[in-house]
Amino acid sequence: MMIIERAVVVAVCGSPGAGKTTTARKAAARLGVPLLSRDEIADGLRLSGVAAEAIRGRAETLLVEAAVRFAAAGLSFVLDNSVLSRSLVEGLLGVEARVLAVHVIARDEVIGARLRERVTAGRGGRGDVAGPGLAGGEGEPGSGDTAAPRGGVPTVVRDGDRRLLALFEQGEMPRSIFEPPVGPHAVVELDTSDGSPAVEPIVAAAIALRGNGLR
Repeated sequence: MMIIERAVVVAVCGSPGAGKTTTARKAAARLGVPLLSRDEIADGLRLSGVAAEAIRGRAETLLVEAAVRFAAAGLSFVLDNSVLSRSLVEGLLGVEARVLAVHVIARDEVIGARLRERVTAGRGGRGDVAGPGLAGGEGEPGSGDTAAPRGGVPTVVRDGDRRLLALFEQGEMPRSIFEPPVGPHAVVELDTSDGSPAVEPIVAAAIALRGNGLR
């Protein structure tokens, strides 16, 4: 009899602007498990005074280390990162976690509109953004301009958002960059083109991997 339960890790990936983070947050809330976000790790490093050029790699390393440790302890959780690295998936499988990859997609015109909205209206919160091909995905601390408040909440137009939009408009953010690697026990694809999707397919797949429900 196993003393420590095998963890179920719901690893959410997808292009910036596809709705990945919104989906990850909804899934974590619905499943009642913690959310581990690379962007939030990057925020913490930035606030700790880590040099901007070092944050990207360190955030990815810390994400993988934390995810593997949590999974080894039998903790089920949702993970949010634009790209699921092979080292992440192999690390989770190495501690016998059950891995569900969730690939969040949207039509190109929808992603483009969302990225332009970030540049014109700004965003609240602390996360920063970088582009694909940057190990770890979406978060890269950088400077930005303060935009007009929305609903009384100040927003910031980030330099990373401008870079993302430029990359997208140059055709350098194809969907294939963000597809999960080989290895997860199951893969769910969710299209958010028509709005934030229901997370029931994620819940059903996670419970199926667990066998007797998340706890």
